[in-house]
Amino acid sequence: MIIKTDSNSNGTFYWDNVEKRTRFVRKGETPEFEVVENPETMLHVETPEKQTIETTETKKQTDDIQLLTVKQLREVVKDKGLDVPANADKKTLIDAIVQADEDDE
Repeated sequence: MIIKTDSNSNGTFYWDNVEKRTRFVRKGETPEFEVVENPETMLHVETPEKQTIETTETKKQTDDIQLLTVKQLREVVKDKGLDVPANADKKTLIDAIVQADEDDE
């Protein structure tokens, strides 16, 4: 949706609500886009939202994994057959386990 916002001796400024940018059209030229005359319709524009769903089970599992030692985490990684570096830290081990569980689902 594009609305007229301002004009001066050089041309007219328009606001593109979808692309979130200002467009300028020189005086004497016609815009190459459709201009909305009623800006009240601009009050609510639906934009796609990124949806992230974290189940309580996954969160609980992550919390339980946090309580394990590095040695215990290495055993879990070995049991699951995951490939992680020998010098991996606790965060890397936890990330590998959680990622493997998400891939299994």
